Amino acid sequence: MIKNKTVYRIIPGQGGIEAEEWVKTLHAMYKAYKGKIEWEKETGVHRLTFKNKEGLRVTVFALVVHGEKETWSPQVRKYVTYPYKMVKDIRTGKETDRVEEVLAGNLDLIKA
Repeated sequence: MIKNKTVYRIIPGQGGIEAEEWVKTLHAMYKAYKGKIEWEKETGVHRLTFKNKEGLRVTVFALVVHGEKETWSPQVRKYVTYPYKMVKDIRTGKETDRVEEVLAGNLDLIKA
């Protein structure tokens, strides 16, 4: 839950512990964001591609849900930390290579 009492859920896709960690990262990102979150634009699939501890490239998914709807809707944003760095908003096409800043809560870097 965010400060303005908005209820949201982040549901992990397949990927076990790595998917669970991705959910925690997304939750921390939303908590750190200082602006108003437009939940209708955030609801959907968020995909992360990264290099795991074994050196393998891994992709995990999470579904951000606002309200009662809990269906896997279209992808909203993709985050890549390996083999390159990028966050891209699928709907607007806006992207940045400042992944760490976005995950730290600076969502303004990818807002249209």
